[in-house]
Amino acid sequence: MLVIGHRGSPRLAVENTLESLRIATDGGADGVEFDVQLCADGEPVLFHDDSLRRLAAVPLRLARLDWRELRDYSLRSGQLQPQRPTHLDQVLDWWVQKPVWLNVELKVAASANSAAVALLASTVAKRLRQFGSQSGLLDRVVVSSFSRPALAHFAEQLPQVRRAALIDERPVTDWWHLNQPQATAEIGQVHPPFRQLSADKLVDFKAVGWPVWPWTVNGPRNWERVCQWALADLVQGTITDDPALLVSFVVRHLRPLQAQRKAPQ
Repeated sequence: MLVIGHRGSPRLAVENTLESLRIATDGGADGVEFDVQLCADGEPVLFHDDSLRRLAAVPLRLARLDWRELRDYSLRSGQLQPQRPTHLDQVLDWWVQKPVWLNVELKVAASANSAAVALLASTVAKRLRQFGSQSGLLDRVVVSSFSRPALAHFAEQLPQVRRAALIDERPVTDWWHLNQPQATAEIGQVHPPFRQLSADKLVDFKAVGWPVWPWTVNGPRNWERVCQWALADLVQGTITDDPALLVSFVVRHLRPLQAQRKAPQ
């Protein structure tokens, strides 16, 4: 089971910054998940919200700022060390030197029109092609989104990169009935909310052939549950806010059980 840091390691560094990603992988995570949006000048940056209010205490919308303006803001979260915003190119420069798994979420605003969605998808595809093709690392990339149009646009640009459907907080069964027939041809895996999952639904996903990376799985009780699913080959990755702690939990609890299963009888 892969351990994926949600926005890096947000308990230890400001989310969606290069420092947060580094801390996650230095702590043993197999990969990192992060959100990508476009600035006003079309530059791809790591950011979850549509404004700077929460992390920079200013009521400015990201889509109205050029990168040269955004990069000078100081991002803060609680008592963590302030960080500067991170450009996607900075992450990809780091990635080719440290080839971990990347889960790139295409963050589509509710108000985005089709042209904006297509531009985001094509921009990310271009950057991944530029950095990943030379290094042969594209097989370690998963591009996810709640927006099926975004995933469809991305597939047109870079079909060899696997795509994952992010499932929102509605019951997974509702999503399944609405999307499964069409989505089977469009995506390669699913990222459902952990608290909406059951073993029965995971069996359905497995029958279709979709790897499953639940989000966001925090705390020993939930880790124990997801490790049991991983042992049954129902979950292949887990997205968490505490990647180093989950890595330690997996080493202590999941790997001994896996070793027992592989041992000759």
